[in-house]
Amino acid sequence: MLIVGVTDEGLGAAPKTTTKYGGLIGPSATLEEVLAHALSRPESIAPCRSSLEIHQSDEPYAVLTTAQPDGPRTLVFGKLADTETVDRLVTVPGSALFAIASEINGVSAADVDALLEGVGQQQSSEAA
Repeated sequence: MLIVGVTDEGLGAAPKTTTKYGGLIGPSATLEEVLAHALSRPESIAPCRSSLEIHQSDEPYAVLTTAQPDGPRTLVFGKLADTETVDRLVTVPGSALFAIASEINGVSAADVDALLEGVGQQQSSEAA
């Protein structure tokens, strides 16, 4: 449903959209499979270092960045296209992915908000 929502192609097109974007092949699995795995493990999604980019075009591709114990991991799904051929780029920030993953795993929305506020304060103090 995340893929359907961010691509904004309408609920009536959900099966086609899921196949088109979720079925993009990555190094070892489809975007849908890897995203489902990542969202089941909120610890793999660092709010400030994770993201999902979906590049919409005739030959769409996606880039998913997650946090791993040894550092960020970036996976490309589909074939990278010329930037000039991308019709639309949709980015889901790590904070949104973290919130979705946390709530899927039973964390309340209020607790997620508090966690994200703490991350924002930590980033501000590190930048100063």
